[in-house]
Amino acid sequence: MTKLLLLFSLTIFSLQLCTPKTDQNTKHVFYLHGSILEGEERNAISPDYGEYQYTEIIEKIKASGVVLHTELREANTSVDVYSDKIINEIKDLISKGVQPAEIYVIGASKGALIAMLVSTKYDNPAISYVVMGNCNQWVADHYALNLHGRVLSILESSDDIGGESCEVMKPTSPDLKYFNEIKLNTGLSHGFLYKPLEEWMKPTLDFIHS
Repeated sequence: MTKLLLLFSLTIFSLQLCTPKTDQNTKHVFYLHGSILEGEERNAISPDYGEYQYTEIIEKIKASGVVLHTELREANTSVDVYSDKIINEIKDLISKGVQPAEIYVIGASKGALIAMLVSTKYDNPAISYVVMGNCNQWVADHYALNLHGRVLSILESSDDIGGESCEVMKPTSPDLKYFNEIKLNTGLSHGFLYKPLEEWMKPTLDFIHS
C-alpha cells in the first residue's frame, strides 16, 4: 500500500511538472511585426530602412517581465484571418483566468492594422493596444475600424508610409476607453519601428507596466 501511495504521488508530481500554467497576474503581450518579415526567417533587411531587428525587439519586450506571444507570419497573411486568430488566442487566455486588463497587443506597420482589427472586432474595454506606423486616411477609408479598449498610438514625423495621426480613427470609435498619441522625431522614417529604439520602446513598456 505504501509503495502504491508513493507511486501515485510521484505520478501526480510528474503531471504537475508537465502541465503548463497560466499566471493570472502576469501581463501577456502580443507583438505583431511588420509585413517585411512575412515568409522570412527573422531580421529581414529592407533596402530603404535596413534590418528589421525582430529578435532584438522581442528580447527587450520579454526582458521587461511579461509573457510574450509572437511568431513570424506566413507570406501574404490576410489581416482579417490573422486578427481572428489573435482574438481566439486572447479568448483562450481569458478562459484560463487571465484578466483582460493584463493583455496588451503591440502592432507595428501591418501588425498595427491587425491590432486595430482585433480592437474593432473584439469589444473588450479592458484590453490595451499599442499601434505604430499605420494610421492614415487610406486605412481609415478601406477598413471599418471601430476601436475599443485602451489605445496608445506612436508615430514618427518623418514616416512617409504611416506617419499620420490615429486621431482619424476616433470619429468611428465612440466606445474607445482611452487614447493617447506620441509623435517621435527620429528622422528614420518608417524604419523607426525596425529597431528596439528607446524612443518607442520606453513609452510602450511604461504603458504596459503603469
